[in-house]
Amino acid sequence: MELRDATGVYRSHSTGVNDMDYQLAFAATVATASFLVYMLIVHRT
Repeated sequence: MELRDATGVYRSHSTGVNDMDYQLAFAATVATASFLVYMLIVHRT
């Protein structure tokens, strides 16, 4: 019962309040990684 309660609260919190921040951080990380790989390939050739 306690575990199920904790996971429910955690899920609601992570998907509700931090959803936007998480998506923004993830998008920024992916964009930065893609940009670095792109620059590496462009400068290598």
